[in-house]
Amino acid sequence: MNTGENPGKNRNVIGFVLSLVAIVLGGWLMGALYMSAGKWVALLVLALPIAAIVYSAKGMKTSKAAGFKAGLGVAGLVIGIVAAVWLLFAFMGLAAVDSMAGADGFKELMENAKSLEDLKNLN
Repeated sequence: MNTGENPGKNRNVIGFVLSLVAIVLGGWLMGALYMSAGKWVALLVLALPIAAIVYSAKGMKTSKAAGFKAGLGVAGLVIGIVAAVWLLFAFMGLAAVDSMAGADGFKELMENAKSLEDLKNLN
């Protein structure tokens, strides 16, 4: 193990921070963008965990090649992968809810359910 400066440290830190931002704020940011700017703009939020994965992988490779540990890079990589999968599912959920809310059949079903509730309340 070397005693000098870790050449991959900066990339490891950047990857870790990006992965934390992606997992903590990604869902909120994706939801806000989906509602305000549209679904394709919201899909750009996936750039956060992808950048985290790339930075962490490059930082790990550089650190290991220089003989240093890459614990922060590993953490950034794992959290980045989890965040990417989570945000993909969040996007699919937002798209499903959006498509259901726009469907005429769904609106009719909800109106029928409301009228059934009104009938129950009459008794």
